[in-house]
Amino acid sequence: MNRQVAPTLLVLSIVFLVFGTPSSALTQSIKNAVNANTIFRQFLFEAEDSRVVDPQAFATLRAGLESADDELRLIAIRAFGRLERSDSVRWLINSIADESAEIRAEVANALGQSVESISEPTGGERTELSVVATVHAALTSRLYKETDSKVRAVLAQTLGRLSFRNTQSLAAAEQPLSALLDMRDVESLHTLLGVVDGLESLTRQNVGRHSLMSETVEGLRNIVIGPMPVVENTQDQDTLARVRRLAMSALAINGTVDRTMVEIALSDIDPQVRRLAATALGTAGTLNDRAALIMAALNDSVAMVRYEALRAYGGRLQSNGCQPIIDTLNTDDGNMHLSLLALDLLANECPSDQSVDLILASVAGELTSNQTFFSWHRPAHALVSLASVAPDRAKNLLPQFSKHQIWQVRSYAARAAAILAASDWLLVLANDSHPNVRTLAVRGLAQFEGHTADEVYLEALESSDYQLILTAARALEGSPDRRVTQTLITTLARLTAENSDTSRDPRVAILERLHELGSRRNAGVLRPYLEDFDTQVSNLAAEVLTKWTGQLHEPASVQMRTSDTPLLEPTFRIQHARIEMRSGRVFHLTMHPREAPATVARFARLSREGYYDGLMFHRVVPNFVIQGGSPGANEFAGDAMYLRDEVGLRPHVRGAVGISTRGRDTGDAQIFINLVDNPRLDHHYTVFATVTSGMDVVDQIIEGDVMQRITISEQ
Repeated sequence: MNRQVAPTLLVLSIVFLVFGTPSSALTQSIKNAVNANTIFRQFLFEAEDSRVVDPQAFATLRAGLESADDELRLIAIRAFGRLERSDSVRWLINSIADESAEIRAEVANALGQSVESISEPTGGERTELSVVATVHAALTSRLYKETDSKVRAVLAQTLGRLSFRNTQSLAAAEQPLSALLDMRDVESLHTLLGVVDGLESLTRQNVGRHSLMSETVEGLRNIVIGPMPVVENTQDQDTLARVRRLAMSALAINGTVDRTMVEIALSDIDPQVRRLAATALGTAGTLNDRAALIMAALNDSVAMVRYEALRAYGGRLQSNGCQPIIDTLNTDDGNMHLSLLALDLLANECPSDQSVDLILASVAGELTSNQTFFSWHRPAHALVSLASVAPDRAKNLLPQFSKHQIWQVRSYAARAAAILAASDWLLVLANDSHPNVRTLAVRGLAQFEGHTADEVYLEALESSDYQLILTAARALEGSPDRRVTQTLITTLARLTAENSDTSRDPRVAILERLHELGSRRNAGVLRPYLEDFDTQVSNLAAEVLTKWTGQLHEPASVQMRTSDTPLLEPTFRIQHARIEMRSGRVFHLTMHPREAPATVARFARLSREGYYDGLMFHRVVPNFVIQGGSPGANEFAGDAMYLRDEVGLRPHVRGAVGISTRGRDTGDAQIFINLVDNPRLDHHYTVFATVTSGMDVVDQIIEGDVMQRITISEQ
């Protein structure tokens, strides 16, 4: 699409003359617009959506920074930050004292995002401050002057996530945050949240390079165990809970969790604080009475806490006896996640007198040929654990599992066969009807059979499944088979003809293999890829050709293509989504179109087209996320055109809905839902919606649960 943009309605005629006619969608927007701001807002959105690859788009965002309208300035500021270009800092920094508190917060966040991908120099003489240090100085200066609690929160949060590598800079970033930890009044809650969030980021990003100062540790410890202000409304209660969670997380990462803190946290009113305490029981170094605390956590009323306690038991106490794990397995509380974790843990060491092999064999024996969807998970997990505990018993069950009608059951058979090094069954499963089963079998064969199974890998290259092709290309590393190079070239051409952004990963894997196995005589067929629609592919093609020919080759592709930009006005009207599962259970999302309009528009369009109908949640990681919406039920199959990231201030808390990616701006319409707060995902993954009812339904989703339909509603 032609994305020519201009600063104001007053100069539209000049824009059209100088830059050309806008896109047809934009022309329609102009015809329907009632004021200049509506038009300019669309121009700004198109400039951001283009990733600002031309001077006109950059000039548009610059003009947005100078707008008298708060919304327009906010959109421009947010766009500059999302570019993650350090040269944006000089334009953003001038707005850090804007009259609008909302704008100042967005500027602080955008400054942090602008330097997300760079680090401070590690030493030596410097004639001028690095860009990161410039941002640090500006944020620190503003923090001392700022009077708005929410803006101070963003300033503090951003200070903590700046990328520093030397101890002096890290200490300089920590000091102003540490000084603000003693705030206990209700009016300062938002600031305290940002401060603790910043300290959690600083600690997490610098493990092994920096330890928190003793006064910082004490301040965070007091938040966990000390008195906090009494608040009445739910929003403030949630804020307080997040403060305690982040403090607990920072201390755990820093390795400064003690018994008193864990014991008090295990009694916290907030389940997520208790979950973090239970997690610390499995990871913290030395804790007195660890066993007693773990046993207490195993009796918590909330499943997410019991899950972490059970994991802590498996990591710390399982060698003493497996009865608590067996008890969990036999407890019918309706929580499948706990039952499956117990089965997984039984693959590890247990005292011989507990007949774990018989227990696992009994559960695996629950599998029947007419298995319902909701009852295959326990037998499948039991088989994989049995393969470690009693290989002969597991081998006897492989035929039943390998021929089962449910493909997920066969995928677990492939996992078990790999543990058993059962190459005969891996060969059978490598010819399965489902690509995901074949992928697991190929991985197993690559491990145990190596290049004696090259024929299998070559056949896998003929598949249409990107994950299977990628796996096969990697398995062919070092292959002596002379057919490999030509087969790789043929597969590369076929995938390229599909014109799909999501073909990047298998195509890159193929090029990497060609880099190793190809030669100068293949150069002619590879030269067209210098002009590939994907810059990663064109860059790698240039590298391969340079190696093969001994002559420098440069890629012709300089920028990633982008999809058509949606219109903002109809996108802003999208407010809710109703997700009905095949089980009949339902949960609801509230959309965030003003923060992530491109993502909301794509999700809504695909939902209305029925794209998600019948797709499953293929990845379920308890106490982390569930992920789904892949036509192939795997990480590498998604919508053909990449979706750019729209990271922002909205955090990845429990219930936040994001877009799965494999690197910047690689969203393929797969969604994930946070089951707990995941601060490490903040500023890296788009949040475009929030689960506002039915989170209990989300908690019960298990691997393979299917979305029946998604219904979008507007304001």
